[in-house]
Amino acid sequence: AGGQRLLDLLLRQKVEGDCGAPLFWVLGGGVLLLHYDLSVEQRGFCRWSR
Repeated sequence: AGGQRLLDLLLRQKVEGDCGAPLFWVLGGGVLLLHYDLSVEQRGFCRWSR
């Protein structure tokens, strides 16, 4: 739950500028790639109309 909350905060900050684009982070020496599109809009992170 705590990890998910932290992830949500990171996503909100990232997606504000890049809606529906792949997001890259370096976590513990590994790379995490997330691609958000409709799921982001449903959660309210993306307010742009396409």
